[in-house]
Amino acid sequence: MENLIRRISEKYEVEFSRADSEEISALRELGFTEKLLEFYTKNMPQEAIEGEVILHDCQGILDEAEGGSPGIEMSQHGIFVFASTHSGDAFCFDTNNCDSDGNPRIVYTSHCILDEDCSKEEALAEVIPFSGSLHEFLLRFAEDDIPDHIDAVGDE
Repeated sequence: MENLIRRISEKYEVEFSRADSEEISALRELGFTEKLLEFYTKNMPQEAIEGEVILHDCQGILDEAEGGSPGIEMSQHGIFVFASTHSGDAFCFDTNNCDSDGNPRIVYTSHCILDEDCSKEEALAEVIPFSGSLHEFLLRFAEDDIPDHIDAVGDE
C-alpha cells in the first residue's frame, strides 16, 4: 500500500500524512471500521485529490457525512462517501459489508435518489458494488480508471 500511496502522491502532487487524533476521533464517531481508521491514521491526504474523481481529505469526508448528498442520507446507515465524481455521484465505504480482514467493500451511488429519512434497506438498495476494497479502488484511481457515472452493476 505504501508504494501505491507514494505513486498517487507523486502523480497528483498531494501529500499524505498521519491523521491527527481529532480527525481519527471524528471518523471513529461516524462509524469507520478499525481497518479504515488504521489506513487513515497513516495515509490522510492533506487536501482533496482531483483526478477522474475527487478523493476527499478528512474534512471532505466529514462534510459529506454531515450535509452532503448522498453522504448525509447514506452515513446514517454505515455507508460513507470518500470520493465524488465531478457530477456529484459518490464512491462510498459500505461498512455493512466487510471482508474477513475487516475491509469494507466500495460502492457507487447517485447523488440525488434518497432523502434523509430513507431506511437502511432503501439506502442499501441504491448502491452498486464497485470494488472489494479501498486498495482495489486506489489502484484504479492511480490509473485514472474510475468512471464518472455507473448506471448498473458492470455498466461503467
